[in-house]
Amino acid sequence: SGLGSEVLRTCGDCTACCEGWVSAKDLEMWAGKACNHRTETGCGIYADRPENPCKIFQCGWLNGTLPEDESFKPNHCGAIVLTDRKQAGWDVWRVVPVGRSVPEATLEKITTLAGETQQPFVWSERLENFAEEPWSTTTFAMGPEAFLTDMKWDFSEDDVWDLS
Repeated sequence: SGLGSEVLRTCGDCTACCEGWVSAKDLEMWAGKACNHRTETGCGIYADRPENPCKIFQCGWLNGTLPEDESFKPNHCGAIVLTDRKQAGWDVWRVVPVGRSVPEATLEKITTLAGETQQPFVWSERLENFAEEPWSTTTFAMGPEAFLTDMKWDFSEDDVWDLS
């Protein structure tokens, strides 16, 4: 690929972040509850949408961290990959399920991709009744042994899924 061949990625038909799979309390949006401004055709307030999280949020596919392959796009792979997160003192990818859990095929693709660079990542699984308890999740981790050890001892109180 030559200089200047980088194509700007756009969300297009993907609205996974607006569907409530990442939380934004200011927009009253969380797992199982989409943003109040989401319509069948996209954002009902797109021109006037808030700076945070709407204008500044970029998933790992949109920001170019993940391969351009559309199968990594959240609406195709069943997960939103957040590539700018910290956990237990590490830069991590946070893989957020679009629904109850990350599809196995997606988890395998992320594991392979992250393994190539020893990129630590975490993913979660929501309870079966997640609409009633949207913040109750089980978190899993993958990465270098030192990261896994640090994760075992990380009792952070931060809401790591909140975008606001």
